[in-house]
Amino acid sequence: DELVELVVRKLEKNGFGGRPVLVPLEALKEKYLQESVDRLVERVRALAPRQRSALEWLMAQKRTARTSEICKALDIPTAGNSFTKFGSARKELLSTGQIATEGDRGWYRANLRGLVEEEVGRHSGSPEQVDAAYHHVAAALMSQSPITASGASGGTTGGGGGGGFPDGSFPV
Repeated sequence: DELVELVVRKLEKNGFGGRPVLVPLEALKEKYLQESVDRLVERVRALAPRQRSALEWLMAQKRTARTSEICKALDIPTAGNSFTKFGSARKELLSTGQIATEGDRGWYRANLRGLVEEEVGRHSGSPEQVDAAYHHVAAALMSQSPITASGASGGTTGGGGGGGFPDGSFPV
């Protein structure tokens, strides 16, 4: 206690009035965990419509698929300008880690869960925090789609920030 009083007096003497505020370590962990999830949410919200459709479709399949199968499912011609544009969208999803290749070249799977696990793992997040963060990021992805989970056109799923709590945060 004497040491704390000495530090406070020195701070006040040097123009840093008031008592220092000590932040619990768990609060700091949650702050950085929330910032990580916010970055992932911004990443999925920034996706172009074609990228979003491909990622959502792969997430729904829960398996790998070839480029031609993805194009067929999304009604994208497998030749010409549309196919070239889809190739660019696919490369961007690969470079950001939102999809991954598996097995032979040309097989793709959604990797959004893997990104969340990696990001939350950097902050020693629990399995429950990984699940909550994944659902929050997935809800943000879906809230940007023309068709929501309820089947209504043009709305959003979840309140406010696209999942989690109404203020846009996710439960930690």
